[in-house]
Amino acid sequence: MHLSRSIRNAYVAMVACMLAGGILRFLSEETVLGIYVSAASFACYTGFVIIWLRLMDHRFLHPTALACLRAAGRLMVGWLLVRTVKYGFMVSSQHIEHYLWYAYYTFCSFIPPLLFLAVLHAGMREDEHIDRRWWLLLAVAGLISVLFLTNDLHGWAFRFEPSALEEGIPRAKLPYSQGPLFYISWLWTVLLAGGSVLASFLKSARQKTTWYWLILLLPIALGALYSVAYAISSSWGVPRFYKMPEVTCFLIVFFAECLVRLGLFPANEGYLELWEASSLRGGLMGNDGIIAFSSPGTPDVTEAQVSAALDRPLPLGPNTELSARAVRGGTAFWVRDLSHVHELHAQLENLGDVLAEENTVLQAETDLAHERESLAQRNRLHEQIVGSTASHLSAIEDLIEHVPEDEGAFLDQMHRAAVRASYAKRYANLTLSSKDGTVDARELALAMAETAEWLRTCGIDVEIPSCPFGRMPVDEALENYRRFVVDHLGGDAS
Repeated sequence: MHLSRSIRNAYVAMVACMLAGGILRFLSEETVLGIYVSAASFACYTGFVIIWLRLMDHRFLHPTALACLRAAGRLMVGWLLVRTVKYGFMVSSQHIEHYLWYAYYTFCSFIPPLLFLAVLHAGMREDEHIDRRWWLLLAVAGLISVLFLTNDLHGWAFRFEPSALEEGIPRAKLPYSQGPLFYISWLWTVLLAGGSVLASFLKSARQKTTWYWLILLLPIALGALYSVAYAISSSWGVPRFYKMPEVTCFLIVFFAECLVRLGLFPANEGYLELWEASSLRGGLMGNDGIIAFSSPGTPDVTEAQVSAALDRPLPLGPNTELSARAVRGGTAFWVRDLSHVHELHAQLENLGDVLAEENTVLQAETDLAHERESLAQRNRLHEQIVGSTASHLSAIEDLIEHVPEDEGAFLDQMHRAAVRASYAKRYANLTLSSKDGTVDARELALAMAETAEWLRTCGIDVEIPSCPFGRMPVDEALENYRRFVVDHLGGDAS
């Protein structure tokens, strides 16, 4: 169980305060300067509680648990003050002395529920809270306190003999007997103290897998030892050195610190050791600009550099970067090693160049494949056109090579060659103008009209069939055009 130097120093100071307070408490009964010695004893016990309160303020993380323990600590100081004034000083007013007696029990009513509420928050995150109905315990403590302070009206806590009142004896020195409220108050204290111990055992047993939680037995054993010594004999010296209020305060603080050691009260400590053991390079700078701590391997930085890093990371070199963030009491800063990041960036850049080259090659291959496909498609169309118009082209060559000498026959032969030439041209035009396997029906109508004009020059009576509107399959259009020419020319147009 490692403790930082500041924690160890605080513990030593608290133990010294308790020892000094006990010695002064004993001397206050053996010397004529008892009043001043009692005041010094109270100052030692108060110092013990104040050191613990400061220790909590710097370590405890759960705000509600911290508030409960802080309130309990302040009530402990008030409890010790009331006890010191009541027994160590001569109070001139009997009325004041009487209410100091009652106020002694009001502090006893509030401290146990505050400790119990703090224990209920043990093991919780900072944003977690207990059921709000548990806070009604403070209302019960308030009711008990009011009943103690108003005891003169009802006598439920302490009962005085009527005969003694009639004799004019001061009320603070009257013989009395305890009433039901007195026993209810002690039962209230015992139940809440036992509940705090039981809740701590249950929480620690759930979170710890070893016997480490048995540390909670230490304050319990110490309290039991004191109770036994107090009950057996006052000659042992323990009761004369320490009375119940200071022992109770010590046991409460001891118990709370045991919960801190178990981790049930998350504490803001051990960070320096964590930084020294980790590979993080950084440190803490106070509001005065002085570097309070820096982990091993952290480069030297100035106040101006840390302040500049609050806005955005500050480069310290080609491969280092300083970052900072404001914290309570100063600034936390850390240094990042960017060599690995730069290496990754370089690898990504090289990978990007390789991918760009590969994309260029892939694009070239894709363009080449498209060109090949386009060329293959053009070749297929050319073969289709040539195959479909081969007979007409061959007939045109025969008609041109064997020209008759008779002028009428020559004109008739040229007209027939023109018909076949028109067919070959329009057939190729229909094939090339097709898109997605369809062709505009108007192209077919124009092809039939042009061929019909040449057929009429041959003396053939032509009737152009009606064509549908819109687009039609190209195969159907070519077949209709071929049949139109074959039917009127009288030959094979395929």
